[in-house]
Amino acid sequence: MNEAEKTAEFSFDIKKAIKYLWRNKIYIIFFMILFAAVGGYTLYKIKPPQYTTYERVELTFAGIENGQNPDGSSFSATQIIAPKILNEAAKDLNKRLGTDNFQNISYYISIEEDIPFKIKELQKLAAKNRKDFTYHPSAFLIKFTTTSPDKFSDKAKKVFLNEIVQIYKRNFINKYGKGAIVPYSQTDDMISQADFIEQIGFYDLLAADLIKNLTELKKDGDFTSPKTGKSISYIVDNVTFLKKSYISSVQAEIQALKLTKDLSTLLNKLKGQLKNLQNETLKKQAEANAVDRIFRQYNETLLKKDSNSKSSNPVELNLFKGSDSNDALLKILVKTQSAAEQSKTEVQILEAEIKDLENSKTINNNKTIVKKIKEIHDKLIYWAKESNLLYKDYINNRFSSVIAGSTPIVINSSLKNLVILLIISIIPLIIACGFALFDQMVEKL
Repeated sequence: MNEAEKTAEFSFDIKKAIKYLWRNKIYIIFFMILFAAVGGYTLYKIKPPQYTTYERVELTFAGIENGQNPDGSSFSATQIIAPKILNEAAKDLNKRLGTDNFQNISYYISIEEDIPFKIKELQKLAAKNRKDFTYHPSAFLIKFTTTSPDKFSDKAKKVFLNEIVQIYKRNFINKYGKGAIVPYSQTDDMISQADFIEQIGFYDLLAADLIKNLTELKKDGDFTSPKTGKSISYIVDNVTFLKKSYISSVQAEIQALKLTKDLSTLLNKLKGQLKNLQNETLKKQAEANAVDRIFRQYNETLLKKDSNSKSSNPVELNLFKGSDSNDALLKILVKTQSAAEQSKTEVQILEAEIKDLENSKTINNNKTIVKKIKEIHDKLIYWAKESNLLYKDYINNRFSSVIAGSTPIVINSSLKNLVILLIISIIPLIIACGFALFDQMVEKL
């Protein structure tokens, strides 16, 4: 038998196969309908259709890479769909849409980790090699699933999922965010009523707080406001220069020239301070005198005991005099006397300052210093406002990326079931084709 005959012997006649299928079309159609009916019913009972809308969110705040919130507490995906958040979202949407459909909504909401493919492969490899592999996901899928397409529309699901994300974000910022970087609580009227030295002192403290807060903020990296174009470093450098070069020099000038808005008011204020300081000095001197008296009495008692003692050993006498009680009293005496002397010196300095002011013939209402303080006020308040604007942008930039991406995805599982049902229904046709092939093979034999 040649090669052509072998090929002809095992060739498949399509025409005969079609004729075979046509002759048995009734049986084929019957069984296809039967398989579709039985398969569809079974599939519906085992796996009913689901209508799911996903909202993919990615968290980017500091700490999420370690499975922690910004305060160091443990993070869990269920925090995003906490009952309080779901209830608040349902209440807001019911009120906004004028409906009450969003009730017992937690039954339809779930969340799952969205792990990248590469990470999944690494997890499988680690499990295969029996090694530890730790991964803290930062992306999640919030799912809104129903078994009826009429229960909630796709649009309603998308709106509700977005509401969950926004409420979580708002609560997150309220808990972990901050207010203004410069809590500027003093009004211009209150500052204007203060004397020069008090004004410049307040501005010095404000500048120091501003530098401290911005430097603390910079630990997470420098940041430039997209609105103002100013960075943390730029503001810190300018405020530092203002504080060290300008505020300090004006402060030194006020103190050196004893500049004031009202000489009589300043004198009364200084005299009040002097009176308080004198009273404090008297108390400290009284304490020093009391300790001195106790110390003398203690040492006199020691001397009497020494003179009445039968032992005249000089070594024992020196040890007794150098006891802990004697040393402690001596330290207290030195401390109280030093405090009293320091207080007396402060009184003398303040008395001399008052005397100089009383001999002064001018009120020292220096127009130049007023202008300088006004310039400091304007510059510092400008930088304070710029800092608050920058901080607001920083917060929005950092915590808007609490949800880096939020994309709704609608998946209808009934389509998947329909594909499965179609495959089941064509099984009789596939079997019939097999019979047609078998029939031809039998004929060849």
